Amino acid sequence: MYVCDSEFERIATGLLTELYNVDHKTSKKLVTRPLETWHGTSVFKLADDADSMDIKTHDCFQAVLDDTWRGQLSTNYAAWKVTLLVHVLSLNKRNLS
Repeated sequence: MYVCDSEFERIATGLLTELYNVDHKTSKKLVTRPLETWHGTSVFKLADDADSMDIKTHDCFQAVLDDTWRGQLSTNYAAWKVTLLVHVLSLNKRNLS
């Protein structure tokens, strides 16, 4: 990871922490909301694609995963179930290799 990437990750994690401490529900909506400027990709997906462990291990992201696993997010986020499944399967495949 480049220096500016780690700095951005630090700032993003701090901002997410502040938002999550104020309003759990809104912060979960913001990280899963499709972003038009990123062709419908969400912050959640961007962090996953970048393998940003500081953000992926954040309480907000873990709460989103938990909500997705339990089926508590709206049907607009059903794609996350598929994304999560693909991610878990890919990790499992790497561990078997």
